[in-house]
Amino acid sequence: MGTPLLYGQKVCLEFSGLGGMRGYLASERPGCQQLASTIINKQEAFMRATTTEAPSYNCAWEILPQHVDDRIVAAGTPMVAGAPFVLVHCFTNKRLASVNVTIPTDFGLELGVCCHTYASAAKINKLMRETIGRPTNNLISREEADENMFGFVYS
Repeated sequence: MGTPLLYGQKVCLEFSGLGGMRGYLASERPGCQQLASTIINKQEAFMRATTTEAPSYNCAWEILPQHVDDRIVAAGTPMVAGAPFVLVHCFTNKRLASVNVTIPTDFGLELGVCCHTYASAAKINKLMRETIGRPTNNLISREEADENMFGFVYS
């Protein structure tokens, strides 16, 4: 409370209003197949209700900037309000993703949320990066796709 969120910070996304219980966004390694992971065929993300004060490490997420090149430079700086970001599950190092697959639940049809790193299909060329002034190093990797981008909306 009262401090800004920082890029690279580990956070827990808490949900309240569960009749005195707390809920946290969590994920686990694939193992026990539930309905959503069977339909989407990816690692499942779910809300875990708990009565304890400290959530487990399965509820820990890391906030990263949208562009891969900005991640090392932006570590520890405050998040830009309204800018897209990537949520990385700390235990499995997979990105939170929203997919356009509907899942039937007790509340009706819902869009699927899972943990999977969607990456662009384009190759990364060092000469093209040098031409536009981007750094070339051994850390060059593909950027995540739109399925992995999230943002906070202020009302």
